[in-house]
This record gives sequence, structure tokens and C-alpha cells, in this order.
Amino acid sequence: MSFHDVTFPMRIARGAIGGPMRRTNIVTRKNGKEIRISANANSLRHWQISSKNADLNDLSAIVDFYEARMGQLFSFRFRDPFDNKSCAPNHSHNKNDQKIGVGDGVNKSFQLVKNYGDTANIYSRKITKPVPSSVMVAIDGVLKTDGLAIDYLTGIINFTNAPNLGAIISAGFEFDCVARFDNEQLELSLDGQTNGHISDILIKEVLQ
Repeated sequence: MSFHDVTFPMRIARGAIGGPMRRTNIVTRKNGKEIRISANANSLRHWQISSKNADLNDLSAIVDFYEARMGQLFSFRFRDPFDNKSCAPNHSHNKNDQKIGVGDGVNKSFQLVKNYGDTANIYSRKITKPVPSSVMVAIDGVLKTDGLAIDYLTGIINFTNAPNLGAIISAGFEFDCVARFDNEQLELSLDGQTNGHISDILIKEVLQ
């Protein structure tokens, strides 16, 4: 699907309410026991934004952004205010945040991922839209500054030479989600000469 490499206005995004959603099909047997089956392999994020007492220029920027995306037609970058780093929200990302692969002496390409979970289960989320110039990559803990290329539209790291067998490839980064509007119409209201509000901007993550 068509994607525009532009970022949703972050001043408005900071007021987003939302997070990951997982669908589970649950069947209860006659004996009362449940069968639970995950409907999707990946979580999907949704956000809702309601901006009160917003500056009219900010509201105008949202209208411009919505029109340029032709409503729901084109996806874009969205900076999740709760989850946009390879590390904890109040930390600075570093090269050892996330393990993204193990060298085999042949493979030169590695996908950025962010790992969630605990000792019971780990979920690896593919990161396809790292923030430009934010990615740091290491092999066995040593920062790589050359001999690699970073694709900021796919999140794939390409090494000139394949990492050695058993080498740990890690990365730190900031990232955006791919998202689209889930509104067929924007609803704005003028509250004063210089301020207004917009009700229920719906943003939906698009998996790639």
C-alpha cells in the first residue's frame, strides 16, 4: 500500500491515548475449560487523539496533513508517545539495547526488532521505520561506524562483510510506526479567536 515518508505532527501526537491490541479467539467447552487461540501473530496498535484548547495553527496543520494523505488512503510515520525507543522511555538508547541477530558467516542483512516480554515468553516486533540518524549497531558489543548501510524505510541493516559465526549483532534506535487515519471525517470546532479543538482523531497501525 502507498506510504508517505512524513511524520504526523508530534505536538498533537503527544496527547494520544492508545496502545497495542491483541485479538484472542476463546471457546468454552461444555466442561467449562477454555480453548484460547491467538487470532494474530502480531499486536496491532490503535490511538485516539482529542485536542482541546489547541492553537489554530496546530489544527490547521492537522487538516493539511489529513488532506495530503487523502484521508485513509496513504499511510505515514506516527511517533507513539509511549513506545518509540529500543530502550525504556526515560533512558537514552544505546548500541546494546536489542539483540537483532547472530552471525553465521554468510548472512549480511539483519532486520531491526524490538523484543518485548519476560522469561515466560518473548515477542519480537519488526521495526521498519527507524528514525533517521538514530540507529547504532554493534557486533559483539563493539560499535560499528563503517562497513554497513542502514535502510530507514525497511529497518534492514546491510553489512559489507557478513558477521562471523556466533557474533552477536545488537542495535539501539528510535522508531516510528507505520499508520493511517481511521477517520472518514475530521471534526473541528472553533472555541475562540486563537484556539479550538478537534475530536477523536483515530490512528491505526499498518503492519508491513
